[in-house]
Amino acid sequence: MKKLCILITISALAASMQAEAGSRATRPGESVGVVSGMIVGVAAAGPFGAVLGGALGAYLGNSVEEAQKLGGVQAELAAARTDLSAASDQLARLRQAQADAERRIDDLVARLEMAPDAGTLGRGIELSVYFRTGEAKTGEAMNRRLQNLAELLARMPDIGVQLDGHADPRGNDHYNRQLSLDRAGGVRKLLLAAGVPEQRIGLSAYGESLSTAADRDMDAYALERRVVIRLVPAGAEGQLAQRD
Repeated sequence: MKKLCILITISALAASMQAEAGSRATRPGESVGVVSGMIVGVAAAGPFGAVLGGALGAYLGNSVEEAQKLGGVQAELAAARTDLSAASDQLARLRQAQADAERRIDDLVARLEMAPDAGTLGRGIELSVYFRTGEAKTGEAMNRRLQNLAELLARMPDIGVQLDGHADPRGNDHYNRQLSLDRAGGVRKLLLAAGVPEQRIGLSAYGESLSTAADRDMDAYALERRVVIRLVPAGAEGQLAQRD
């Protein structure tokens, strides 16, 4: 008789749970927890235990599901932290490269002021200006230095300037070539505004074609978003571009 009562109780509770599921969405963890709790409750304390066991099972089922969700959120958070750390490292390297470039421009300006002629160049002097992802503008500090260099070059007719724009491998070829052109064009505008004649400025846009970075090497990418500025004897700009 007791077993029959138990079976009737489980059947009634299961039917009740199915009817409730028809009126609202029941989570998988909750359903499993309720049924498991009912069985344990009946075995332990009969029909009344089934009610208590079902409630406890639902609670435990919900807890398991919430814990699984939390685990997924924690995994996403860990991935985001990794990405943020990589981006911070990349930015630090880019800032260091830019600081080195600014220091080299300062040194070059000092040298040219002391010996303002093409003989100072030797075989040529090469500088690089770096850019953030997808950007074609230099920062304020770099702009000031380029302005100083441009004003000095404007007074040195025997020195030419070759500008080579580059981009990292991300994006399609058309986009990268246009971006590298915009970068080199921005530096060219600074030179023109300072009085460097147009015929003394050579310009090439290579996009990603000269990239040597390994796939997804973000540090290497940071050093490929650049404009290379080469100071050469006037008239050699086109020859240098053809050599590349």
